[in-house]
Amino acid sequence: MKPDALKHAMYYGLILGLIFCLNFFLSTLKGTAFSILQSLVTCAIPFVCYWLTTDCRRRVCNDTMSYGMALWYGIQLFFYASIIAAAFKFAYFKFINPEFLPNLINESLKLMEEMHLPGVSTSANQIEEVLTPLNFALQYIWIDVFIGIFVSFVTAAFAKKDKSLFGEKPTINDSENPTQEPE
Repeated sequence: MKPDALKHAMYYGLILGLIFCLNFFLSTLKGTAFSILQSLVTCAIPFVCYWLTTDCRRRVCNDTMSYGMALWYGIQLFFYASIIAAAFKFAYFKFINPEFLPNLINESLKLMEEMHLPGVSTSANQIEEVLTPLNFALQYIWIDVFIGIFVSFVTAAFAKKDKSLFGEKPTINDSENPTQEPE
């Protein structure tokens, strides 16, 4: 992959990361309108990935990009976006809404008790030790990259553009055009 494509992935990964942050923030809000908006943002992410991959193909790669290169670009795009989103999630869990994770743990434990699962009381302490804001945010990096691999498999198939087997069509100058009458 060209170094300029890496710069492109880093820059636009920042923008995709902001979209990830918006998507996460909408998921924390209650209400039907927020749920619908979050669903729309979630559905838009693969289209944004496709658009960014084709933009890289046109701007950086001389309008040719193999499937593997498009796949790798999409994975890089999701990786950089997931780092931005993880930083936002850490700040959200630690400073903006520090009660989010304890509430999530309590809801999970209540659900486990309702399902009559054994060992709920012993797992509560273990869950609280593991689900710190930093651990939870770092887990999202790999989750987002894993999702990005699947999204990139699909978008790369549509964004790729191989070189023509015959090269570019030669252009005919007006002076070489036999149908044109001399003046």
